[in-house]
Amino acid sequence: MKKEFLSNFAGLASSNLINLLIPLITMPYLSRVLGSDSYGVVLLFSSITIFTMIITDYSTNITGVRDCAEAISDHDKIKKVYETNQNTRLILSFLLLPISVAYIHFYMPGINLYLATELIVVGSIGYYLSAPWFHQGTSSLHVFSAINVTLRILQLFAIFLFIKTPDAFSLVMRFNAYSTLIAGALIFTYRKNKFKISETRTLSLRNNTLKSGANSFIGDFSPNFYSNIPPLIIGANVSPVVFACYSIAIRLINISGNFQTIAARSIYPIIVKGGAGLRNIMIINIIISLVPFLALTFFGSYIVRILLGPGYDLSVEFINIGAVSILLYSVICSYTYGYFFPKKKDLLFRNISIVCSIIPALVGYPLMYHYGAYGAVIMLVIARAMFMILFAYYHKKDSAL
Repeated sequence: MKKEFLSNFAGLASSNLINLLIPLITMPYLSRVLGSDSYGVVLLFSSITIFTMIITDYSTNITGVRDCAEAISDHDKIKKVYETNQNTRLILSFLLLPISVAYIHFYMPGINLYLATELIVVGSIGYYLSAPWFHQGTSSLHVFSAINVTLRILQLFAIFLFIKTPDAFSLVMRFNAYSTLIAGALIFTYRKNKFKISETRTLSLRNNTLKSGANSFIGDFSPNFYSNIPPLIIGANVSPVVFACYSIAIRLINISGNFQTIAARSIYPIIVKGGAGLRNIMIINIIISLVPFLALTFFGSYIVRILLGPGYDLSVEFINIGAVSILLYSVICSYTYGYFFPKKKDLLFRNISIVCSIIPALVGYPLMYHYGAYGAVIMLVIARAMFMILFAYYHKKDSAL
């Protein structure tokens, strides 16, 4: 169990760590070279990309990983799991293409229609080919992560070499899209040779997981009403400077959450197979959350000044409001991957997720209307507090039976 967890954690951590470090490393440089307006455009486009990836994955990172872990020794079952889940991702990629391009066209006038289409198509193809869910479920993340880390490091060098003026903001987004495409192609080649899996897609409405994964998707997607949808709304209604401050604050708050998710997803296949339990994942996640919580709580203003320089003081205010959500998420993530998903309580998870997303949204969206980004940060804290309380309640209730 320990060896498999460390292998999964190292694979996910290295890939996700570089995805975290690149924005942190480039943040001081790009915020100054591009200026607040162009940098705000880059951050908003990044929010769009993240949102499309979440929908594209549907429930593959939950049910797909679980099914792979359960069928790990049966090649025919693995092949079936792969085909149905990848069909789902392909269908959703096609559906998201016009929606994403339309949003960019109407709310990001600095990006023309050709560039928007190019970036979305290239990035979507790359992300589809990478199939991270499959490598997580089969515990084959070492090559996957090595390829991702290499391409992201090359992307980092390219940014410092070629981005010199505000007009180069489109090149920043192109670097990201094409590094995703190249990484996806290389990972696909590795996967095809190692697992002997065909990539023939039919776009069949039958051969997919849209129906079977609906409960997990609804439960997993519902938090986007308070997490990833607000940036799209805020980005369309506030100045690039305010959006940059808000986006940076949320990214700093979510750094801990990313590591908690990495740890949870690393141990998740092991929990499915009975090699670990909720207590293990809870201890790991609480420990991970303490360092960033304390750092942002006591040194938030210093961290922002070091990363961005003057002019981003608004980020500190957002951080002060949202820092407590770091601790809340450690508990939420632990219950999600240590109890609800491995126990296949997808329906209960979905119902709780809907309640804990819709109610905060009903409170938070009016707050966003009146107070802008402040309302979005407050909504995040309310939602995570509700999740923690209800998750703990239903786990205790089930344990008492």
